[in-house]
Amino acid sequence: MKEDFQDIWREESRELKSSLERGDGALEQVEISFLSPLAGKKVKDVDLPKEVLLGPILRGKELIIPDGETELQATDRVTLMGKKKDVETTVKLLRAMP
Repeated sequence: MKEDFQDIWREESRELKSSLERGDGALEQVEISFLSPLAGKKVKDVDLPKEVLLGPILRGKELIIPDGETELQATDRVTLMGKKKDVETTVKLLRAMP
């Protein structure tokens, strides 16, 4: 049953990602770098681009649905969704890329 769910979720994710990309959107999952300026900050204190949504966070085996009090930690895997440009900007921040 777990494998069936995972297969269905993978297919749904591909469809969502494809739909977003057709409309100049993006869906990405990114690991927060130890060097990221966002690591160690609470979501409410982070200045993210306007048209990006922060989705579920995978911390080890724990799934976190973030709110303003959630602290972003290095090695967290964060799901991002939004306008392609804003998602790309956020990915760079999380990966600590220039």
